[in-house]
Amino acid sequence: MPKCFDKCSGKDSERQRNLLPSEFDDLSESAKKAISESRGSAYRCSYCGCVYLDGLNVREKLGDLDGSMTGIGWKSSTYK
Repeated sequence: MPKCFDKCSGKDSERQRNLLPSEFDDLSESAKKAISESRGSAYRCSYCGCVYLDGLNVREKLGDLDGSMTGIGWKSSTYK
């Protein structure tokens, strides 16, 4: 399991998990498209809420979802 893309204080790999289908539904359409077009997997840090892609040719932050540091809801990083 990768470490948090944001390198937060909870970055440890045990706080990282695959993005759940219900969480995927809360993302912007462009973030959903980036995930479905990538060869990587989407992960979410349970500590800060960072949502990111991690795979063979991609490592990219998409935004934050329901994080203790950013609050409730989807906050896009690069995808509107």
